[in-house]
Amino acid sequence: MTDSKIKIEVCTVQTKADLDSFVQLQARADLFEYIEVFYNRKRRHGYLGNISPDDFERQSVGSF
Repeated sequence: MTDSKIKIEVCTVQTKADLDSFVQLQARADLFEYIEVFYNRKRRHGYLGNISPDDFERQSVGSF
């Protein structure tokens, strides 16, 4: 193998590893955003009288 061929293979492996890490981080960020931004704010919570936190806040703000 020539030096240039080895360099290309090493760079490709590093790039794939970086890409895999990026994809994993992006997937975690997307999942976090879905859970914290969408799901937890929209789903009904028993401790709030089975209404969503958004609805609870709207009701609370309106009562002050």
